[in-house]
Amino acid sequence: MKAFILAGGLGTRLRPLTNDLPKPMVEVDGKPFIFYQLKLLSSLGIRKIVISTGYLGEKISQYFGDGSDLGIRIYYSHEKEPMGTGGALYLARHLLGENFIVLNGDDLPIIDWNELIKSTKNNNNFLAIFHAPGNGNLVVNQSGLITKYLSKDRTKNSDWAHAGLSYLNSGIFDLFDTSTRNLEEEIFTKLAMSSQLRYFKADDITLSIGTFETLENTRQKLPGYIAKYLK
Repeated sequence: MKAFILAGGLGTRLRPLTNDLPKPMVEVDGKPFIFYQLKLLSSLGIRKIVISTGYLGEKISQYFGDGSDLGIRIYYSHEKEPMGTGGALYLARHLLGENFIVLNGDDLPIIDWNELIKSTKNNNNFLAIFHAPGNGNLVVNQSGLITKYLSKDRTKNSDWAHAGLSYLNSGIFDLFDTSTRNLEEEIFTKLAMSSQLRYFKADDITLSIGTFETLENTRQKLPGYIAKYLK
């Protein structure tokens, strides 16, 4: 199984930190944030990782190279212009296998990783989700299915939110075309409507560096995260 990290965004909410760095390279506890994602994936036995780059993507490839220093193999898929989460995934489809994890480049889910990996054996598309009372974007049922994926302008209508991690199989590319841009609102919405999208509950709110507020929270909590998941 491979992993795919979405690392091509502009990171506008973190400026001026991202004036000269792509967001996943913002430092947390002495290392670029994406370093901890790579270490985590490696610890789970996922050693082939595709990083989707865009804005200042050379900073990532120059720092990590082919990943051999971390005991992994990194492949790069570079967007010459912003293509959205869906476009970035579609561009890299030839680098991905039958099944793969998709991880937002600014998120570290707090989750039972061993159980999550076991869940991938069923070959079902699923999203990791966390409890966000009154501030979510997912509607779920008791059978393990996500029944609706709400657009950003319709949030606060649900108690569950996407934790920044997905497990997908290559069959989803049948739903794509060259105009697909938004993985969440175009593809996940279709999967949910056709009862093809399950969920895996995370233990807590995802650690994120998307804003200065979440970055500060992550800086405070990361040492505990490392001690628990990256021993």
